[in-house]
Amino acid sequence: MNVKDTRHMPTWITTRIGDGEQQATGFFIQKLRPGYSDGDVRAIENVWLVTNRHVVLPNMEGKEILVDELLFRLWNEAKGRVRWLPLRMPREMVLRECRVHHDPRIDIAVLHVSEIFLDEVIGKANWVAWYALNLEDLLMEKWFTAEVGDDVLIFGHNVGDYDRDYGSVIVTHVMRRGKIATQYGMPFEGLPRFLVRAKSFPDSSGSVVISNPSQSELRESELELTGTKQFTLLGVYSSPPFPEREPGTILNGGVVWYSKLIPEIISNGVPISAK
Repeated sequence: MNVKDTRHMPTWITTRIGDGEQQATGFFIQKLRPGYSDGDVRAIENVWLVTNRHVVLPNMEGKEILVDELLFRLWNEAKGRVRWLPLRMPREMVLRECRVHHDPRIDIAVLHVSEIFLDEVIGKANWVAWYALNLEDLLMEKWFTAEVGDDVLIFGHNVGDYDRDYGSVIVTHVMRRGKIATQYGMPFEGLPRFLVRAKSFPDSSGSVVISNPSQSELRESELELTGTKQFTLLGVYSSPPFPEREPGTILNGGVVWYSKLIPEIISNGVPISAK
């Protein structure tokens, strides 16, 4: 996957319960239709929004509570200015379209957002380019290898860490560099995840984690050179829960849930319940 595409990869998420509001990050996965149309462009069949389970079902006083509303954002251009515009998922839509892993300890939620994209985004004017990872590309990660100490890149949104109005353009995301801190490919604390050391903020929950971009790829045990820098999706970042943290608290690390869990949830995930 081309590193240039990371510019449009993350999306800024806001969730609301009553009068309370929380910020987080997500990113998109798409499934393309087989065959080709319009030259080399394959039509989009489905789009999913990936984030953390605790973003959709925050734990309040020891109990998971479904959010009343979830907003995710895309760039929109109007009168020469580019702004984040929200796309709204009310509670009933979140309940209908969200899937999670059958093991509630796995902190990933996948929301089917094709309806919103087809109705409000795809083919409509003024939406600036957005990027989704291809579902079929996730299956190639089995050839990726990494070791403790290797660099990773974490792309997400931090509410206190970007300029809301940088000239006429909203800054898209913050990139942070981290290091793999536990054996990659193996469980950490008995769960399908690995530990990373990186400075981040609680709003980084749901950030996309990728390998350090390189001009070589390992495919089917063979090293291939590419013309542009490529990356591999490693997983979904999850900030540690600190319910009494001060605003702007800097965290020194988090866990990354392996990306193989995403197609598993898309294919065999379970619906959430209204609580």
